[in-house]
Amino acid sequence: MYNSTIKTFSEVESFSAIEQWKEQIKKKIESETKEYILGVEEEDYINFLIEDFKVTPLVIYEESEQIDQPKTKKETMTGRFRDYEYEQDVYIFTVRYTFSGSIVLFKIRPSTWAWTSYDISVNEHSNTVSFSFKLYDQDAEKFKAEKSRAFSAAFTNVVNVNNFAKEWNNSVEGIVRVEFKRVKERFLKENDFFAAINISTNKNTDSIFSVPTVKKSRYSTTKT
Repeated sequence: MYNSTIKTFSEVESFSAIEQWKEQIKKKIESETKEYILGVEEEDYINFLIEDFKVTPLVIYEESEQIDQPKTKKETMTGRFRDYEYEQDVYIFTVRYTFSGSIVLFKIRPSTWAWTSYDISVNEHSNTVSFSFKLYDQDAEKFKAEKSRAFSAAFTNVVNVNNFAKEWNNSVEGIVRVEFKRVKERFLKENDFFAAINISTNKNTDSIFSVPTVKKSRYSTTKT
């Protein structure tokens, strides 16, 4: 499924995202076999995990703006003094932009946060992000003002979430190294124990395992 509807920068608290990502790193390393952990080229594997678990800051390319043909519908309106109702044509505009960066960042509420948000639709296949808004008048100036307001509400916090991304990326190496060392030492201790009681260990641990290619697709968060 390529399309996601997101309320920008407000669905997952940054501290919760960090805890979830730390757990993902831990589970990834723990999912490897003893033979793999003891046989893989350590620095290559650590560097692979560092790159895999980093996030890419968001960039919204305003120059790529595309405005879809508006949809029209009728809405029931109430008179100024609520003494009567009438129907009015409403234009629903959708504006889309190309973006780059990790989609998950659109969900995260950074610790420094401007009090604004907006519903967006993200297409991860085409790397586009869009928002919609209503216009009740055929007025070009009102259209420009409403589009500007929606854009600001949707993306003001890009700077703040990118600061969060930078802080997370700076911490990934330390987290990966601690977790890898913990798991490797557990396996080495187990092998020492087996050797002490004359149980042979798997000779496959003498071989060197290759490191996979970074795919940058593992990140996920859940609302907390």
